[in-house]
Amino acid sequence: MQQYRSYFLNAASRIIGMATFRAADVPAAFIEARRQLVDHDYRVAAELWRDDDYIGCVMRSDPQTNEAVSAERLASVRC
Repeated sequence: MQQYRSYFLNAASRIIGMATFRAADVPAAFIEARRQLVDHDYRVAAELWRDDDYIGCVMRSDPQTNEAVSAERLASVRC
């Protein structure tokens, strides 16, 4: 398990919060970041980081899925 950070962005693309968590791999980390987004109405996106490495971004508007392929697609999107 590796440690990840989610930086939560509001509609103005400002960081409004951060959370750290552990996940088995990048797809699992995206699933957790997405879960953290839907728990709060004012969070519209989450940037995912591992140490100093930017992994990708998940948007609230992205479809919810548990498929690794979707996590790889999300990893290629820059907020």
